[in-house]
Amino acid sequence: MNCPKCQKTNLTRVTEHQVELDYCGDCGGIWFDHGELEKITTMEATLSFDQIKKKETPMMMDYQTAMCPVCKHAMGKAPDRNLVNLMVDQCPKCKGIWLDGGEFNRLSGEHLMSKIKNYLL
Repeated sequence: MNCPKCQKTNLTRVTEHQVELDYCGDCGGIWFDHGELEKITTMEATLSFDQIKKKETPMMMDYQTAMCPVCKHAMGKAPDRNLVNLMVDQCPKCKGIWLDGGEFNRLSGEHLMSKIKNYLL
């Protein structure tokens, strides 16, 4: 699978608490298949996931239209009304979610899933 933002970079797969995540080593974005984001946010993150979360995607890439790495459809974007410079990408077909590098950190907190649900298509 290629990164929806870098487009040519292959995503690296890691397993966290029996959830497979795909991330881009170049831009730091993370791909969540439908339901994976909900699973990972209810668990304690491990060191390898913490290392992934440290990268930041360049701002100009955040506004690019991303193609779903699974089904190749254009993903929709939803801006955050409360956080500046945050756009969540979601595939309207397979419901996968792409978080650019740094977005997971900006969304994390005790009400992460209620924030995420504000964006979903």
